[in-house]
Amino acid sequence: MELTQRPDGVWALSGYIDFDNATAVRDRVQAALGQETSWTLDLAGLEEAGSIVVALMLAWCRSAAVSGATVRYVGVPDSLVRLISFVGLQDLMPVNGDSEAHADAPAQAY
Repeated sequence: MELTQRPDGVWALSGYIDFDNATAVRDRVQAALGQETSWTLDLAGLEEAGSIVVALMLAWCRSAAVSGATVRYVGVPDSLVRLISFVGLQDLMPVNGDSEAHADAPAQAY
């Protein structure tokens, strides 16, 4: 897994995330974004995106809400968009699979 900040300020997450490295990924992203008031995280570079990524996205939304920040996800793989919609989380975490159509997701405490 790699986390890099692009020149436009967007953080890009790439590589493989599974249950074995999810805690380290969660902590690394939160440490990188912890002081920012607005987070944009591009997920287009993920090799595989399953339920653990949705769990991480929810954790980051919660972390942002606690700190008064906002979070938005761009480049969300279609498989995650479908999963988020299927389980009814689109109201808590609206996403759009099109990286050009940034879906703003105000962080909410839950």
